[in-house]
Amino acid sequence: LAGTVAKNIGRHFNNAFGTLIGGTVAANAIVYALLYAPNGTLFVGGAITSFAGTTNSANLAMWASNAFGTLGGTVNTDVFDLAWGLDNRLFAAGRFTTVNGVQGTSIAQWKSGTLGTMGASNGAMFAIGTGPNGYLFEGGSYQVIGNGSALGASQWNGIQHSALGAGLAGAFGARAIIADQRSGGALYAGRFQGYGSIDVGGTQQLVTWNGASWLPPDIRIVSTGYAYAAAYGIDGALYIGGE
Repeated sequence: LAGTVAKNIGRHFNNAFGTLIGGTVAANAIVYALLYAPNGTLFVGGAITSFAGTTNSANLAMWASNAFGTLGGTVNTDVFDLAWGLDNRLFAAGRFTTVNGVQGTSIAQWKSGTLGTMGASNGAMFAIGTGPNGYLFEGGSYQVIGNGSALGASQWNGIQHSALGAGLAGAFGARAIIADQRSGGALYAGRFQGYGSIDVGGTQQLVTWNGASWLPPDIRIVSTGYAYAAAYGIDGALYIGGE
């Protein structure tokens, strides 16, 4: 990174790129997700089994007080997204099937040093986002989560998962979620063939959940491609990345 050894993870500060504070830091495989929590801890998710020279990071790690640490547990394969709960709880989504050796497909939670399950889905979860009420929005390529059906879109209320309407059609699914902290809804970005009961007659990269139903956004991308990332600017502009 800018001529400095910083394999798969780096830091930009004072107009310069470099390693995380504390020395040369490397992850041995792809880092998919970073989350900087309000408590000053950087959480890392990906396909990593070694971080900062320490093995058994098992796809999740944290960096605090200039030192690497594990999360007191493991998931058995890739973590794609991270979100922070209002109760200082970390959520991790991915394609894993076990959490600390216990069946717990695609979604896990960590609090007070303990990593635990949150039920299971029948497919990967690629995106999560925390709403203003603390509920967790979820998106991926699953059809079942917890004890019920949910076509690629669901939410966790702290106790159980539930479907968001009739869901989102399409094998690719949601790859980014922006929770609306004012309305309580969420923008889902990905590649969809339909949402709710609506067949879009092609592909749609952006859809909005307003808390009760699915709606098209103010804009539609005229493309057969995929949206992988989305973010709002402070001026309300929506930024989209994909292929």
